Amino acid sequence: MEGKEEKMRKIFLGLLLMIFVSLILGKTTLAATQAGPLKAASPTAQPKVNYSLPYPGILPDHPLYSLKMLRDRLVDFLIRDPLKKAEFLILMADKRLGAGKTLIESQKADLGQTTINKGENYLLRAIETARLAKEQGKDTSGLTEKLESSIAKHLEVLGEVLQKAPEQAKPGLQNALKNSRKGYQRVLELKTQK
Repeated sequence: MEGKEEKMRKIFLGLLLMIFVSLILGKTTLAATQAGPLKAASPTAQPKVNYSLPYPGILPDHPLYSLKMLRDRLVDFLIRDPLKKAEFLILMADKRLGAGKTLIESQKADLGQTTINKGENYLLRAIETARLAKEQGKDTSGLTEKLESSIAKHLEVLGEVLQKAPEQAKPGLQNALKNSRKGYQRVLELKTQK
């Protein structure tokens, strides 16, 4: 009987140790991500934007991607509050950027730059939706701050991707970069509007 109890106690202690280690590692990773980006190595390097892109989920080259798009269109259609819709559109833009970057890094440049451009269109829609919300008298200060951070991250990532992208993808990426810059100007105008 004591052999079984001893064995159970060892299993229990092993499980507790695994849980403890995973909690410690999780907190360390969380603390590292919340601490912000590391300082630039050289004085001429641009500091990293303190904004995290969400995980993009399945990519456009996946067979089930059309179901994901159907779901996203449905959610987009059902959201009526302009502040929530703008938040959703920012999320879609950020996911598209991450997906496009992954595709370009996976040697699928055409699909990647198309995906990124669709994301920039979502971002422009988010800005327009925020403008409509402001016209309706809603407080958009937090939303415009998020838009500004998101677009700054888009500009940063697009600059990095553009340097690594093959030549055939560069015109599409430059178009996305142009749209991001245009969006950034619109957000700055939106912030100053009364």
